[in-house]
Amino acid sequence: MNGHEPVYERGSVRLANFKKSLPDDLEVTVLDPATNDYVPFMLTCGRALKCGEVLPERADLALDEKGRLRSQAEFEQAYSVFLDAFVYVEGSDTGFEPVPNVVEFVRQTPDTFSESSGMIEIGFDPKLDEEFKPQRRYGPDGQSEEEYQQEQADRTDIASALKSIAETQALLAAQLNQVQSAPPVVQEQAVEPVLGMTAEEAKTATADNDHTQAPCGKKVRAGYVKQHQRFCDADECGGDSENAGKGDT
Repeated sequence: MNGHEPVYERGSVRLANFKKSLPDDLEVTVLDPATNDYVPFMLTCGRALKCGEVLPERADLALDEKGRLRSQAEFEQAYSVFLDAFVYVEGSDTGFEPVPNVVEFVRQTPDTFSESSGMIEIGFDPKLDEEFKPQRRYGPDGQSEEEYQQEQADRTDIASALKSIAETQALLAAQLNQVQSAPPVVQEQAVEPVLGMTAEEAKTATADNDHTQAPCGKKVRAGYVKQHQRFCDADECGGDSENAGKGDT
């Protein structure tokens, strides 16, 4: 075989003069014309391509010893040598064989999702655009869907009860504040009947609470003593008022 390695499953071969061994986890890089630096080769799925994902016979032709993607011109030269290694029917000209684009060539892999014998891009997911439908749901702490929903319902009930208690406490506090800020109500105290006092005497005693005694000895309504004195002719009340005797109450 002269150092060549057939790849029977894909009908290809690894030529001895191109064979190389690259670390599987080494990222494939490509020259960025804007910065003239090598940057990671990004797949359509959004991640960097690894050397271990590239088909070995394609990595031999498309990558250099550092995992860097060859230019299209360099790749075409290597691909031409690769084609010349095969035996063709008399009269065939490999110069008419189309040369793949090196970018497409390095990121393709056999289609394992269908019965097609074609190639698809590495990282392709045929279900990427489909709605994800989990077969079983679990809570953040490993609960089953039923357990998680019950916990959520219990928490809702507790939160509702706490809210009701808080609202009741706020209402009671407002009512208490209202009562404390209201002016005090002065209630007239009735004279409690003494044992043996008749109903009429109790009534009279209660009525006396509304009166007071003037200096002359007369009962007048509470708060009207000075008014009584202006009209009273008794010496105790002044006695010299011009209106004496006209305003007894």
